[in-house]
Amino acid sequence: MAAKFCSFWLSLASLVHIVYLGALPKGEYAPLSHHSNLLQEVVDVSFQRQSLVRSYTKSFNGFAANLTPQESHRMASLDGVVSVFPSRTLHPQTTRSWDFTGFSQNVTRNPTVESDIIVAVLDTGVWPESESFSGKGFGPAPKKWKGACKGGQNFTCNNKLIGARYYSLDGVESARDTVGHGSHTASTAAGTARGGVPSARIAAYKICSADGCSSQDILAGFDDAIADGVDIITISVGGQSASELFEDSLAIGSFHAMARGILTVNSAGNNGFSPASVSSVAPWMLTVAASTIDRRVVDKVVLGNGKTLVGEAVNPFDLQGKQFPLAYGKEVSSTCDERSAADCTSGCLDEDKVKGKIVLCRAITGVSVAKEAGAEGVIVPFGLSNDTAFIFSLPTAVLSEADIDLVQSYINSTKNHTASISKSEAIRNDDAPIVASFSSKGPNPIIPDILKPDITAPGVDILAAFSPAASPSDDGQDKRPVSYSVLSGTSMSCPHVAGAAAYVKSLHPDWSAAAIKSALMTTAWRMNATKNQEAEFAYGAGHIDPIKAANPGLVYDALKNDYVQLLCSLAIGDSNVRLITGDNSSCPKETKGTPKDLNHASMTAQVPANETKPFKFVFPRTVTNVGTANSTYRATISKPPQLSITVEPSILSFKSLNETKSFVVNVSGKGLEFMASASLEWSDDILAGFDDAIADGAKIISISVGTESATDLFSNSIAIGSLHAMEKGILTGNVVNSFERDGKEFPLVYAKDVSRKCRGGSRTPIPSFHRNPKASISKSKAIRDYDAPIVASFSSKGPNAIVPDILKPDITAPGVEILAAFSPAGSPSDISLDTRSLKYNIISGTSMSCPHAAGAVAYVKSLHPEWSAAALKSALMTTALRMDATKNREAEFAYGAGNIDPVKATNPGLVYDTLKDDYIQMLCNLKYDDRMISKLTGHNNNCPKGTDGTAKDLNQPSMTAQVKVKPFKVEFRRTVTNVGAASSTYKATVSKPPQLSVSVEPSSLSCRGLLWVVQENHGMTYIRELMVLQRTDHGPALGCPREPWHDLHSRIDGPAAYDILLTLRSDG
Repeated sequence: MAAKFCSFWLSLASLVHIVYLGALPKGEYAPLSHHSNLLQEVVDVSFQRQSLVRSYTKSFNGFAANLTPQESHRMASLDGVVSVFPSRTLHPQTTRSWDFTGFSQNVTRNPTVESDIIVAVLDTGVWPESESFSGKGFGPAPKKWKGACKGGQNFTCNNKLIGARYYSLDGVESARDTVGHGSHTASTAAGTARGGVPSARIAAYKICSADGCSSQDILAGFDDAIADGVDIITISVGGQSASELFEDSLAIGSFHAMARGILTVNSAGNNGFSPASVSSVAPWMLTVAASTIDRRVVDKVVLGNGKTLVGEAVNPFDLQGKQFPLAYGKEVSSTCDERSAADCTSGCLDEDKVKGKIVLCRAITGVSVAKEAGAEGVIVPFGLSNDTAFIFSLPTAVLSEADIDLVQSYINSTKNHTASISKSEAIRNDDAPIVASFSSKGPNPIIPDILKPDITAPGVDILAAFSPAASPSDDGQDKRPVSYSVLSGTSMSCPHVAGAAAYVKSLHPDWSAAAIKSALMTTAWRMNATKNQEAEFAYGAGHIDPIKAANPGLVYDALKNDYVQLLCSLAIGDSNVRLITGDNSSCPKETKGTPKDLNHASMTAQVPANETKPFKFVFPRTVTNVGTANSTYRATISKPPQLSITVEPSILSFKSLNETKSFVVNVSGKGLEFMASASLEWSDDILAGFDDAIADGAKIISISVGTESATDLFSNSIAIGSLHAMEKGILTGNVVNSFERDGKEFPLVYAKDVSRKCRGGSRTPIPSFHRNPKASISKSKAIRDYDAPIVASFSSKGPNAIVPDILKPDITAPGVEILAAFSPAGSPSDISLDTRSLKYNIISGTSMSCPHAAGAVAYVKSLHPEWSAAALKSALMTTALRMDATKNREAEFAYGAGNIDPVKATNPGLVYDTLKDDYIQMLCNLKYDDRMISKLTGHNNNCPKGTDGTAKDLNQPSMTAQVKVKPFKVEFRRTVTNVGAASSTYKATVSKPPQLSVSVEPSSLSCRGLLWVVQENHGMTYIRELMVLQRTDHGPALGCPREPWHDLHSRIDGPAAYDILLTLRSDG
């Protein structure tokens, strides 16, 4: 049984060729006459009339004609001909899915403008009577509509389905869908039942029949759709392999659509079991991969021994639990060899032995054979794709190979073996989204420097409208009429993106096709590369998020001239460029660009395989401000260590909407493997919040957001914002983030009390011989945790990835199972269907510990309003509760100075104060140049020429240094300020391991105790505070010296601030 993926594969048609002539010439021009004259040049006069198949005269210039190979070669040599290529047959690449993208039915819309959006669906036609295309409640067609309803026999349009045309015939002269594919894609994009833009209008162009879609019909559909005035084109067809741009009917048609401001959305293809399989490669199209949603359709096999196996299939048949005799294919065959019989190959099964039984076949193609032989049901293994539920014409379960072996073992071990197959049910899929196995992958085989696919969207087990005239399965004898069906394929993901594009267009009707494409790409969900090993070659920019795409802030716009420049970089030639564009476009003589220079939201470059030489690439880009008129964006780079990436400039300031700014991304490195991925994010939200909070006079800033990895200080919006807050005396509290571990130790909350989390060793197995095992789950209760405080497993750890000599995190605070206020409008769990309304909720994360520290800071600030931000930070750190390193193996890299103690922090005795000039000195020590520092501070700050310090010299309570594995000496210079008793004497006491030599000068001053440990990482040893390298047979060990300062309550003459020098030595 073939998988019902809809995507139309390319196969060479007989003698029909496409003669592409580019854009329609301006002025007086008779295309039909010109086409006839060209044919006269190569075809005998007597064959001219029957040679011409179709002319394209509305939106671009060309024709389809029957030509011999010799005639096609002569035609290609004529002046004015861009390309001649065989017409190929493409094939379709074949709810909950919109909710999964976060795009609910009650999302904010502009229904008046949405009703003016026209979505063109180039496919197998539609079933006009479907409720998804009902015209109830719609007004007349938009005034811009220039099309017509030419649906043919028994086909009626309405105010929803405003137009229809047909080109491909499948027995009737009509745009009616007899395949089901077109109805499914049209209703997904814009159907009234649950389409992306239910108020939008639909125009159907039937370019495909059950046998596929020819190039000449595809171009005819584009020609009409562009001239009819549509806004978005969705075309879920594609080839088995990619073609050169101007031998590709999809690339040609979509180029002319782009020139009219129309975005074409195309499926990536369903040949994803090999790399470079993506067939949709034109940079002006939006190419869509397919991914899973958080719903799986499964059925179950219940064997006679009580064993239950879970399979994947859309099985509407209800056997009501009845057990049927179970037979293995080779047991019910008398005519074939053992392998063919096991696979249930055609002609192998004995009807007398099969009738009334459930048959185990070793190949999915055996389903139809077993049905013809009279089977009650079939059990088969997955084919190439193991993530898709197919529809069959009899009860069928598709199992893993391991489960197939279990069934066979059961058959072999029992005499009267039986089985039953249950009706399908939907279950939650927590792993989604993952790119489907069938979804075609990059890299782009035609233009490697253009990333394809561009984006991914739901394309697995998608429920949408269907044609009652079509078979719901691949069984031609399956005559069940269904109005809705479940299909999988990039054909299903494509209309999701088309619907999202139409939604964005309805909110921004003036945006270009490239701007809409950019908005969808730059706001996409970041997907997990560990679950999708091809990474961006599988999912492009990520998973669509239609709501975020409505407000991208910045867009990468590209107009016709930008794509012309790309064509020039492909050495297409001036004459062809002018023919394609229909104007006097020409390629610049002085510059030679490359495709990677296209102003596109993705940046891709190809490096020779196994290249060990250094490489460098430059990506010039221009962004347009479509967010806030007065806004400043800063670049944040996330990258792997083998790449060096800079952005110049890294700050973009705008004063008006639609203002453009240019920048350059420099990428260098060497020694790449298959691929290396990085990301560039322009962000203004965090900095805008800092800007307002500082201006509004805030005293404390708490920000419980973070990134998955550390970024350079000048690329980190939190670092930049908190620096300016510090300058105003405002302390910023920030999370360290909660991304470190896959296993979250969060409370597990479901919509109903159907789950619990068990402690290790607390589970008591139920004996396998229990016939009716039962269980109960109790209501949660609070118990005392005597081990607390312990740093949570999810809490991110040091050492500091950007500035190793600065300890991070600084401190720890409660962040596990925290009860606090909640929004009644938010779901209390991760299940979107959980609509319980709560005023308080329990949540875990460093987002919860951050406000605890912020509250403690605010409390100290209320008692000491004159203290600086650094003094407040110092007070919290030096008075923190010392934590147990035996329970927290990362020690200070996990908890910093320890657990907060707000009461003690009000009276720290001494504080380590740090002002703006101290941080500027640290930046100088980190080798930031004067220009960057002056730009950051807004003053002409210059780094001292005579000093050569390091980040460890910053005056803060923790003292950290990174050292190599050999004898070392490290000095820490600190200044403390007396905020305790006016007349006081402090004496230093140092506790340390024997391998460390520590001296404090002078020793009659002190600060709160600190701990030191050693940890080796990638050949380097990190010293946290005062650290020692201790060699043992098992490598570096932990040492814990202490240095508390004791107040002797005696007078010290002199100022209230004291300088201290601490020296570390180790002999290795």
